[in-house]
Amino acid sequence: MLDTLGKTKAQTIEVLTTEKAAYEAKASTLTQQVAELTDQKTALQKVLDEQSAEKGKQQSARKLLSDRIFTLEKERDALVDAQQQAQKQAKETEDSSSAALDETLSALKRELGRSQQNAESAEATVAGLEKKVQGLQSDKAALEEAMKISQQAIAALQQQLAAATESKAKTPQAQKTPAKSQQASKVTGEPKKATSAEATSAGEKNAISGKSFVITGKLTQVTYEQLTAAIKESGGQINKMPSANTDYIVVGENPGNKLVKAEKC
Repeated sequence: MLDTLGKTKAQTIEVLTTEKAAYEAKASTLTQQVAELTDQKTALQKVLDEQSAEKGKQQSARKLLSDRIFTLEKERDALVDAQQQAQKQAKETEDSSSAALDETLSALKRELGRSQQNAESAEATVAGLEKKVQGLQSDKAALEEAMKISQQAIAALQQQLAAATESKAKTPQAQKTPAKSQQASKVTGEPKKATSAEATSAGEKNAISGKSFVITGKLTQVTYEQLTAAIKESGGQINKMPSANTDYIVVGENPGNKLVKAEKC
């Protein structure tokens, strides 16, 4: 019985030893598999790490790209705003410049109108002055002619006065020789004046008799009293102011208003 137990024990030990060896072999195989799985895990982890790093890079690049897009969009919006503002300012400037140009053009037109009015007024003034100068020249010519005739009349009166004085010295009474009165010469628009022919023949025909005289201005060749006495002695009449009935105007220097009034008569 002991032998049977020994054999059984030995067989059991052998089976156990065989199973142990099998388990050891299986454990070795499992160990190898675990090592391989560990290596695979390490490799996979490395790949995952690389993929994670790449993903991080991609995320960083994506973020950079998003930030760049955002910056570009902001720059685009700023450029659009700047363009709109520039267009608005350009339009306002154009409108302002157009209004300023219109105002300047209107001012220039008004200035041109005033200049034309001033030119027309100046032309009218010049024409009036030219007309006035012509009138003054005509007045001057008339005055010169009147003074010339007056000088001739004075010369004739002086001759008559001298003859009358000489006649008085020879005879007790001066005899008046009446003669036919002649009509005073008339000039349209001018006072009545003695012509040079009438003044020269005054002593012979006694044209002074019955005539009306006005003396104006300063006499240089005879005194006012002498001329007045000669005219009255010859039958003439002395008036203070000229009128339509005045026959002769004796004009001296600076005749004054009497000559002007006589020209209007």
